[in-house]
Amino acid sequence: EMIRRFVGIGVLGVGTVSMYVSQLHESDGYKRSLMMWTELGPVIGHYRLVEFKHKVLNPSQKDRDKDWQALHEKYSDQVLETIRKLKGFYVKIGQVLAARPDTLPRIYIDKLRTLEDAVPYHSAEYVKETIKRSYNVTDASEIFSEWDPIPLGSASIGQVHRAKLRSTGEEVAVKVQYPDVEPLFRSDIGSSRTFCKFMAPEQLLIFDEIEKQFLTEFDYRLEAQHLFTTHQNLIQFRSEAVVPKPHMDLCRKDVLVMEYLKGEKLVDRIRKVAKKMAAREGKSFEEFEKEIVEKWEKEGPPPPYKGPGPTVIEIYRKTLRTLQFIGNVFVFSYNTLMLFTPSKKMNYYDFSLDVNPAKIIDTLMRVHGHEIFVDGYFNGDPHAGNFLILDDDRIGLIDYGQVKKLTREERHDICRLYIAIKKQDKAKMMELARKWNYKSKKFDESVLYNMIIFTLDRDGKDVTGGLNVQQFMDAMYAKDPWESVSSLIIMPVRERRVHG
Repeated sequence: EMIRRFVGIGVLGVGTVSMYVSQLHESDGYKRSLMMWTELGPVIGHYRLVEFKHKVLNPSQKDRDKDWQALHEKYSDQVLETIRKLKGFYVKIGQVLAARPDTLPRIYIDKLRTLEDAVPYHSAEYVKETIKRSYNVTDASEIFSEWDPIPLGSASIGQVHRAKLRSTGEEVAVKVQYPDVEPLFRSDIGSSRTFCKFMAPEQLLIFDEIEKQFLTEFDYRLEAQHLFTTHQNLIQFRSEAVVPKPHMDLCRKDVLVMEYLKGEKLVDRIRKVAKKMAAREGKSFEEFEKEIVEKWEKEGPPPPYKGPGPTVIEIYRKTLRTLQFIGNVFVFSYNTLMLFTPSKKMNYYDFSLDVNPAKIIDTLMRVHGHEIFVDGYFNGDPHAGNFLILDDDRIGLIDYGQVKKLTREERHDICRLYIAIKKQDKAKMMELARKWNYKSKKFDESVLYNMIIFTLDRDGKDVTGGLNVQQFMDAMYAKDPWESVSSLIIMPVRERRVHG
């Protein structure tokens, strides 16, 4: 295993030299590859060297932690800055990692989370050139009477602006793809795959499936169809969750026009609630979050939500609003009488409800479970930045550039696998794995069983033996390298993990 690592580092050196030679070319793809190899390669190389040192010298856990922390503090800002400069595919990878707190150290997760909605954006004039080209007009104002120059969000291949349609006056969200981003994205994927092949081959099959999904994102007409279909599929959840409806007649390959959902990032609202809870307990947010994670690892996920449904909650919310209005009329009247006695003025009442994290998780699980098992049509890129909490407290589901489709038989097979996991029926798990064309060097059933539990059931320390995700996968791959894994496992796993 360590020989493979050092061979990888050797290849990294050769690759770096090759990239310098490639700089003779004017292609942006070569320059970006050069940046990736020269700025990120040495970082991974340094981590692997420290890993090797620990295996040889076997220092105490305290000394190990000290070594790792020094590396994290040295490189985390550099890694984030490199990703920001590279944009594109690298931002996508950063977002995927940020959604999994157990994949990287906390310092990296905190920095990568800024990629969810703080990717550097282009000027309004820059993106309006795409508008003019896509609609064959001389000015974007022919289509949009108003255009907010500050985007609602910027992502790896484009950015989203709030605008108003000239034809109807309706407020909409407009997603605009950056010019010439597709060839750069494909070049980035090629460079990253080569890097992954030598430095983390255990991730290669997962990488290949994710690559297939990423490459469907460059035609916004497809995403418009995904939005329309999912909006219709989830109509029964409209009191709890909503997918923006696209304006199909205005969608082009590089421009997507859709219903504007007013709200804020769900992850931001959850953090606000968590900070309030931490303050009530006299703790910092970081201390509170650490306790929650440790409790999760020790006791497993919390029990399913069994509180009131959306109808009861809405009745309660309206009752509170009425009481708040009545109370504040009294406060206003009292304060008016006390106009010249400021010290005796009363504060206004605030009976607003905080979001209920357990209820939100329950809603997301039911919605995405419906997508996978009922519709066989689900979001293949459900990172935390793709959920909003709307002003009416519904959940907004956005960004359907990647959609995975499952046949009825495939959905039944996934159900059979979950039943086998519940019953600990290892024979049935092996049978389904063979049916799905799982292949490995030895077909070691213990490795396959551990990977099924890890990906589709739980990934706590009782499964990984205290290893982090990468170390666990390293260990399993070293024991029995896998050669073929069905996408039936890979894409639903992304759905499950985002809710963790």
